[in-house]
Parts: sequence; structure tokens; C-alpha cells
Amino acid sequence: MSVYSITNRYAKALLTQAEESNQFEVVGNDMSLIYETLEKSKELRVALESPVINEEKKNIILKEIFGSLICKETANFLEFLIRKNREDLLFEISKHFLEMKDEKLNIVHATVTSAVDLSDSEKDLFKNKLEEYSNKNVLLDFKIDNRIIGGFVVRMKDKMLDASIIHQLDVLRKRLIKADQSLVN
Repeated sequence: MSVYSITNRYAKALLTQAEESNQFEVVGNDMSLIYETLEKSKELRVALESPVINEEKKNIILKEIFGSLICKETANFLEFLIRKNREDLLFEISKHFLEMKDEKLNIVHATVTSAVDLSDSEKDLFKNKLEEYSNKNVLLDFKIDNRIIGGFVVRMKDKMLDASIIHQLDVLRKRLIKADQSLVN
């Protein structure tokens, strides 16, 4: 069975369990904390993946880190993963869980990169247009990158809209090269 199938199955099981016990929001927040912690700590991911560190030590590590920060249901899930020798997949499982949670809540994440800081009204306009386009609630992350010179780049799931000046200049350059080649031939 592929890693994707395994992580998807565990994430779906946790999501179902959280819904049935009316802990959906709490478990969702817990899994977000776990994902962010694992994303920032390569050392923790390595420790969870290590066959040298035994089950008991991994349980202790996770209890030390998350202890009272997560609910009993999430803590039980972490212990279950360790018993099943799936703790090495916790990062991917938490990622899939959060994706499923967002899908269930009709949420999509998007990143808007611009050359300058956008005003609040411009940010609201982006949010409204992207929600209209996607028919979902959009959670936006705004970034500044002066290398794009001007304009913006929007990334949402597997889609990208590049309306940056640097991209437009690249398109123009390619057209000029193509036109020049056709004149030579």
C-alpha cells in the first residue's frame, strides 16, 4: 500500500472519529499545532522516524511537547500511531487531515505575492474575487517579493495566476525571440 493511501486512511479515520465525538474543531486545532511543530522541527521528524528510539520514548517525547496543549482524543490518536509503528507518518497524516478538514469546511488556502505591501481594501478585493472564482471560503496569505517588479502572483491549490511584470517581460522576450527566428527562416 502506498504512503499516500496509508496516511489518507489514518487522517480520514481521525476526522470521522473527531466528528462523531463532537471534537472536530478541537482535534482540528490540535492537528494544526502538530503539523506546524513538525514542519518547523526536522529534529522531531527524525526522532519519530528513527527505529533506534523505542515506542515508550516516542510516547514520552510527544507527551513532553504536546502534553496539555492537545485534547485526550488527539493524544490517544498519537499513542495509537506509535503502537501501530506509523509515527513516522505523523507529518503526512496531519497534513492530509488538515486538507480534509478544509475540504469539509469549504476552505481553500491561497497566497498572493506582490512587489509592494497591499492596502486593506486591495486585500479584501483579492479575497472577494478569489472566493467568487473558487466558490469557497479563501484564507489568504500575503507575501512581498520585489523581484516580481510589479503586479501580483496568486497561488491557490494547483493553480497559479501570474500577473507580475517580470512574467510579462519574460513572455514578451519569448515572443520577440520567436518573431526574430521566423524572420531569419
